[in-house]
Amino acid sequence: MMMSQRSVWMLTGDFHPGTGGGERQAQNLSRELIKNGWLVNVLTRRHGFKHLRGVAEDEIVDTIPVHRLYARGGGRVAALLYVAGGLWFLMRRRRRRIYHAHGEGAQAWLAIIARYLLGGRAIIKLRSGAQAYATAHLGGVRRRLFVAQLRLADQVIVVNREVEGYVLTLGILQKSVELLPNGVDTQAFGPVSPSEKTALRQRLHLPADTRIALYVGRLDKVKGVDLLVSAWATLPEDLRRRGLLVIVGPGSEQRALEEQAAVGGVGDSVLFTGLQSNVIDYYRAADIFVLPSRSEGLSNALAEAMACALPAVASALGGALDLIREGESGHLFEPENVAQLSEKLAQLLNSDARRLQMGQRGREAVIAYDDFSGTL
Repeated sequence: MMMSQRSVWMLTGDFHPGTGGGERQAQNLSRELIKNGWLVNVLTRRHGFKHLRGVAEDEIVDTIPVHRLYARGGGRVAALLYVAGGLWFLMRRRRRRIYHAHGEGAQAWLAIIARYLLGGRAIIKLRSGAQAYATAHLGGVRRRLFVAQLRLADQVIVVNREVEGYVLTLGILQKSVELLPNGVDTQAFGPVSPSEKTALRQRLHLPADTRIALYVGRLDKVKGVDLLVSAWATLPEDLRRRGLLVIVGPGSEQRALEEQAAVGGVGDSVLFTGLQSNVIDYYRAADIFVLPSRSEGLSNALAEAMACALPAVASALGGALDLIREGESGHLFEPENVAQLSEKLAQLLNSDARRLQMGQRGREAVIAYDDFSGTL
């Protein structure tokens, strides 16, 4: 980011110990800015729904100073508590800074109000997909408030071209909008040799001679994992016998998804691991990555998997459209089209050469478009 000031408050409703993609991106960006000489602080909530009770009010997380405000619960009350508490917190420090809101809503209002009262700059990062914003802001007061936030900000950061186009249709000036992908450390996320892959599978208790398709992320409706389980069930039986679908991540949908797999007769070829801290090992142990989302900004998991030279099959929306060229650096399918998803999976499961070629080209695409050095 081309900023003359080198002091920034990262404003986010949730942070560590939250485990979502937005939290991870805020943490990664904060850590890298600190490495590059910035003074960075995170201002988040101490009692959000995603947080365990009793987390520290102030602590250092991964070299990042984190300050948590009391804003328990959800909805308007929690939003007002966060904005009011955050404004009081910032006013007591009275320094001109950059206020970087990770998402619209409460954190964006806090950034804007602090910018106008204390000086500095207000930046709003839109992390979700265009469809999510369009659905949430169909009209009325919510739409007007959303547009007002974007107009009052000094800069609006979008993570894919689809959202960029949507924001411009709202009348936001092009000069205020910057396309800035999330960023992946392509040195840390990279492929391994066949022998290392075998060793990883042994450590993760995964079969050595099976084609593994992998999903990493939350088990929420918007992520479309139910579509993936349905597509897996429609694969030819011989492919399923030689394959394993590994689903890594926590979420409210896990029990329903396990039941769906069992009822569909594929429970023995679908593995749910729950939350894992070592997701990079799963990327490197797998053969295919799948992102079946119904709406998406720029998936961290997709970019990380592709950086590990894992060929990807993804819904044709959001950041996947920027990263994947169909048939070359991966496969795209029409969102919610189970038949297309199944077809693309089968093509990759059936061809070692196709997987290798697409994986290599996918890594090249991530290095060119989404390397963390470009984000900084």
